[in-house]
Amino acid sequence: MELLERLQDEKRIQKKIKVKEMRSYSYTQILPTKRHKEDISGITMGRDIENLLPQELILLKDEDLEILFNLKYIQNRLFCFEKQGYYSLLREKEHEIEIEIEKRKRGEKTKREK
Repeated sequence: MELLERLQDEKRIQKKIKVKEMRSYSYTQILPTKRHKEDISGITMGRDIENLLPQELILLKDEDLEILFNLKYIQNRLFCFEKQGYYSLLREKEHEIEIEIEKRKRGEKTKREK
């Protein structure tokens, strides 16, 4: 019986309050960019000799195929590696959450605290 009385007293003493709180967090977002060419991302047509595929460079070894290479070079039709880079962007966001907090009423005592 005493235990039940104490439980009821505790329930009267404690009060739950809902509090809205703003929480902020940050994260890093990685975005692609064509300005910084670091990684191979595909194949494109052009005449960028620095990024030619090996199949196109072989055309230069044979005298007969060298004419084909020159034609493709003039027409921007050589297969080249397409490169792109990535940059990191630090982002911050906030969102509102609701928290329940238990508070004791001041001045009230349980029977045992007398």
